[in-house]
Amino acid sequence: MNTVQRIPERVVGHAVVLTGASGIVQPLWERYDEDTSQQATTLLEELERTHLATAPSGCVPRASGPGCGSPAR
Repeated sequence: MNTVQRIPERVVGHAVVLTGASGIVQPLWERYDEDTSQQATTLLEELERTHLATAPSGCVPRASGPGCGSPAR
């Protein structure tokens, strides 16, 4: 996969959701206003995935249990 087509490392889940506003995987920070940010937050809430908002991309923590980087049980 081309690096332009990949979500950058160290981007948190909330930012990944924001990329849907622009339709591309690279965050376009200058295009995201407070309303767009709130829509991303609302979407995560509606999907019951608020625990992903601060998780780094590529890391999918469970709602409960070990988080990313934590030892598995």
